Amino acid sequence: MSEKPPRPWLKWTCLGCVIAPCLLTGLTYGFIKIRLSQSGSKLPDELAKLRSMGVPTVANDLTPNPAVPDEDNAAILYKQFDAKVKDILKTRKIGASSLVLASYGSVTGHPDDRADAINDMKELSGAWPILDRLIEKPRYYQWRDYTKGANVAFPELSEIKTSAKLLGGRAKVQWETGDLDGARRSIALQIQISRHLSEEPSIIGALVCIAVNSIAFVTLDQYLDVIKDNPDALAKTVKMLEERKFELELRRGFYGELVMGRYAIQQLRSWNDYSYGDEREPTGWQKGLDRLTIGDPSVRKMLEWRFVSTWRQLFEKFPKDPTDWQGYDKVFSDLESRLETDNSLENRLNQIMFPSFTQLGVSYVQMRARQRLEILATKLLLMRKTGLPPNLAGFGELGIDPITDRPMGYYSKGKGFKVWSVGQNLIDDGGLKYISGVTNTSSRDSDIVLGYDIGLAKPIAVRAVKPSIPRTRSGVPGGPESAGLAPSLP
Repeated sequence: MSEKPPRPWLKWTCLGCVIAPCLLTGLTYGFIKIRLSQSGSKLPDELAKLRSMGVPTVANDLTPNPAVPDEDNAAILYKQFDAKVKDILKTRKIGASSLVLASYGSVTGHPDDRADAINDMKELSGAWPILDRLIEKPRYYQWRDYTKGANVAFPELSEIKTSAKLLGGRAKVQWETGDLDGARRSIALQIQISRHLSEEPSIIGALVCIAVNSIAFVTLDQYLDVIKDNPDALAKTVKMLEERKFELELRRGFYGELVMGRYAIQQLRSWNDYSYGDEREPTGWQKGLDRLTIGDPSVRKMLEWRFVSTWRQLFEKFPKDPTDWQGYDKVFSDLESRLETDNSLENRLNQIMFPSFTQLGVSYVQMRARQRLEILATKLLLMRKTGLPPNLAGFGELGIDPITDRPMGYYSKGKGFKVWSVGQNLIDDGGLKYISGVTNTSSRDSDIVLGYDIGLAKPIAVRAVKPSIPRTRSGVPGGPESAGLAPSLP
């Protein structure tokens, strides 16, 4: 039987099965690369728009110009205080009371901790003069290597917050031992710390600023209860509060987030980096995929363009009035909704990298409400001798709740009174004050209240936890470590 002749078309067909997919893949990849390049080419224009709005875009832009002189910079004193405290702790014996002072200054500080708190205050006598000099320091600038991107650390912010708590404990010991002027200065230092942190160009800096302000508010509330019948101390406190009042500029807090995000994107080399924390060793095919995608500079540039353009839109939409917290909240709400629903490749990184802004606007305006309540309550205490007013109409802006733009809540009976802001839930709960261990509600579902001789319950006191202190502690890190060459950003 004769052999059938070969069919040339079959060879071409088999060859086509290989060539066609390869050609299609190549054309698709080329098309994607062109699209990526087109998106990435828009980055310089986006950066130029941000710069025209005065928004920093690289690490050097976050450095104050002119520079903050050392003699004006509070950051140096915070480092010195922390180093001194750690040095003092090295000499303490295992089993001795830890720093009870911070717990003692809280609203739940227990009377049985008083002796340990006084002891703590004495043991820190070598460190207090450093902290007391903060009053002289008008500025705060903490050098950070923002070129580290997602790896930028803020360890000193926690230490600074602890300093504010220690001052609260010191103030309580001071007024209990009759040093009312010293207690007032300690509260002024707490407010000064919050003021310093308002200069930190990051969201975490703004949040710690707000937290420290809340700590100062708690300390002042207790102090006013002590001096409520002392006109001289009250007058001095009003003056101190009016002099220390400041505004937190929310806009500043976003500068660092934008800059750190840009460096973080440029440092991505694999999808594990993209996942932030996935340390598994990638397989061979994953490494190949990384090289073709996230390892490709054009892909990173496209992702950066989308990240920067989103920030540019945010800055454009921010309200002109820096105190318009509702305007900020609307911008944040619209952004989070957009990030959540847009599942495009360009937006996937934004879904991971953009911080959550939930309740940030409310937290900011709560701080403004606390500042007004502090001055308002102190002035009302001064007026009690001649009689409390029937309403707050005579106090002007001070009597307006910045959260609602309506009058603050006010109730008086005899010489007792309370004033309040609606608080985080934006609902007037009739002056319901959250009291730890007493109120059958959360701090979110209550008002911000200052009240005296009006029957408000006292919080339940809790003993401080006193863990053992290790024999040795690590010292304070030195200057900034070398981070190697950072990406060159335009």
